[in-house]
Order: sequence, then C-alpha cells, then structure tokens
Amino acid sequence: MTPQPLPDELLSGWAFRLSENYCCDDTDMLAHVKIDAVHGTALEASVYAAVAEKIANASPVDPVVVRSLTFPKMTPRDASLTAQMPFQDCLPCSRESVSRRNWRRA
Repeated sequence: MTPQPLPDELLSGWAFRLSENYCCDDTDMLAHVKIDAVHGTALEASVYAAVAEKIANASPVDPVVVRSLTFPKMTPRDASLTAQMPFQDCLPCSRESVSRRNWRRA
C-alpha cells in the first residue's frame, strides 16, 4: 500500500517514505518521473504545478495535496523564521521517516 501524506508533513519526508515503499532512493524516484532534484528537500519551497503533477501521477495523490506539502511563497520575515534543517523532532515520527513542516518554524 502506498503511504499517504500525513498532516503537516513536508514533501521531502513524504517523498522519502514513498521511495522507501518502492525500495529506491528518493533522488532516483524523482529522476524516474523526470524531476531534476539533488534531494527531496529541494522541493520544500513551493513547487511548480508541472512538478506537482509529475509527482501526483507517480502516486495516488492529487496535485493540490502534493503542493500543500511544501512551504508557500514566503515573505523575507517568514523565511527568516524558517530553519533550513529541522531543529526539533518527534522520536516516533523520525523512526517512521516523517518530516513535519512545524519542526522548521520558529
């Protein structure tokens, strides 16, 4: 069964869980659907509709849901309050490779 996105999950975390489900690396999975990204975390800023469509076509998830897994376009103030890497986590979530959006917000 394909893992579904969880509330407040980042696209990178869901892409990682999805790639684990398909027994491959997240960059390989993205390359397979013709998305050029060094790593899934490159997709955490708002994604273009075409990229969301490619990811949605490779999974049973609506493109609108895929776009909701990213940070929306941010003001400079919002960007300054958003960490590049998670500064907090939840041990059970981390064990499941879940990455939450609120872990990066001050």
